[in-house]
Amino acid sequence: MRKSLIALIVLAMLSLSGTAFAKPMHGLTAIPSFSGLGLGYRCWQTPVWGYGVQVMPSWEFNDVTATARLMYGFHTGETSRWYGVLAAGYMAVNEEYDMSDYGLGGDMEYSLSMPTFALGIGWEKLFGFKKNKGLSFELGYQMGSADYELEYDSYTLYGITIPGGTIEDTFEVSPIYIGASFAYYFNM
Repeated sequence: MRKSLIALIVLAMLSLSGTAFAKPMHGLTAIPSFSGLGLGYRCWQTPVWGYGVQVMPSWEFNDVTATARLMYGFHTGETSRWYGVLAAGYMAVNEEYDMSDYGLGGDMEYSLSMPTFALGIGWEKLFGFKKNKGLSFELGYQMGSADYELEYDSYTLYGITIPGGTIEDTFEVSPIYIGASFAYYFNM
């Protein structure tokens, strides 16, 4: 009886830990960032191929980024996985600056939207009793840019009136992509 109980416990532990990536996995993700908190969905159809979507508004809710990603797991262990990421997204930015704080009169504002692309590498570690929680980190290269116009009102500076106008410039995303996310997988 005692040997049967020990064998049953060992089999249960092996089934919970050794096959964490063997089944398809899908779940919700939370993506913390300095600019906002994102939410997403991640699905690993096989231990090798996965995809995900995510949306991240800024803390002020004036900017938003939406991204779709394809993931390829090139090294899968019992509870950790290294994977490559190919992502395409859309970013909308709407900024407004109150220049009266600087004694320059009215507001300056611009709005833009642009596609973004990223290529990187990631690592995910599963944890928890059922191995249904994942913590991942990613690093890569991203690109995206858009032209914008910055309009400003006329203002008076040291008794001289400066007429309003428009400045044209280009907004570019940072070329280095660093990310982290927490996933909760449902079907484990």
